[in-house]
Amino acid sequence: MNPCELNVAIAALTNYMYTALSKEDFVCLSIFLHELSKSMLTTTAFEGICFPQKGK
Repeated sequence: MNPCELNVAIAALTNYMYTALSKEDFVCLSIFLHELSKSMLTTTAFEGICFPQKGK
């Protein structure tokens, strides 16, 4: 999947959730996914710093 296709899939999923969930549920889900993505990015960054040979 290329970046454009991924962007379209994420936008479609977000639009669906926005229309299907209550405002409160959508906000809670958004906060949860935001925290999860920060955690995943941090883990990847630390792996790159602590174990640079893994990337090769």
